[in-house]
Amino acid sequence: NDYLERDLKFAYWQTNTDQEVDLIVSRGVGEPLAAIEIKSSDNPSPRSWKGLRAFQADYPAVPLYCFCPTPHPYRGEDGVEVLPWQDGLRLLEEL
Repeated sequence: NDYLERDLKFAYWQTNTDQEVDLIVSRGVGEPLAAIEIKSSDNPSPRSWKGLRAFQADYPAVPLYCFCPTPHPYRGEDGVEVLPWQDGLRLLEEL
């Protein structure tokens, strides 16, 4: 972020019922640019990103991602973009 001078802000999100999202990316005080769940499984199940769906209830326009070691990107039935972590890093460069 500093090296590329992207001026992105990174945060963690959690509800009072312990739903959580690993990474919220924003710029300034505006609406977040992306919500990201990071998983070590190469085939994470939609149950593993239920925090993203909770986040979506408050921020329906924010894109949802899961970065993991999957060999190929795909879109989950619930709209979560599952990306190989390397593609996810490139996505961060584009935000």
